[in-house]
Amino acid sequence: RVNGAITFHCPFCYEKYKKNGQPSKNAKNKKHKLDSFKSGKIKLEAAITKDSTNTEYRFLRLMIQENTPKILGYHKALEKDNIYIRKNFKTLSAVVQQAILNYSAQSKILSNVSK
Repeated sequence: RVNGAITFHCPFCYEKYKKNGQPSKNAKNKKHKLDSFKSGKIKLEAAITKDSTNTEYRFLRLMIQENTPKILGYHKALEKDNIYIRKNFKTLSAVVQQAILNYSAQSKILSNVSK
């Protein structure tokens, strides 16, 4: 988040968030919210399966999982993504590194990331 807004370097990540993450906040009923969440989750997991070395996808998943209610059961990859992001941090572009640093300031699991 930068000044309260989530920023993405990867256009794919932003579009997936915009189409699948954000609309659920504005959904009119709980079933639609849940369906929207599940759809976005499936698409993100498919993208990660297809390109498991994409650190931006893993960062997106970490942000979503950290902020998703535990009752939805979408939090199993938090530690794995945390380790992967830290391991590959120096290989990322400066823009993505800054996005991670900005998010890490509020994150409980991704805190103390350093260049």
